[in-house]
Amino acid sequence: MSALFDEFTPALREGLTGLLALTGLRDNDPDAGDDSHAALVRAIEDGDADAAADVLRRELEQTLRLLAAGAGK
Repeated sequence: MSALFDEFTPALREGLTGLLALTGLRDNDPDAGDDSHAALVRAIEDGDADAAADVLRRELEQTLRLLAAGAGK
């Protein structure tokens, strides 16, 4: 399973990076989401599923708000 993930990761990274470029979500703030991603990694490392879910939920809600507001247009 680990080998499959290792093969899939570069394609996922490329796709997500391309998606961010298309949406323009990081045009005004290239560091947008960095703090949330760091908090997500910490929560996962700590084995705190509730905290990880909370961080991810807040990050996705913020992303949806930015998209709805026309971020990057």
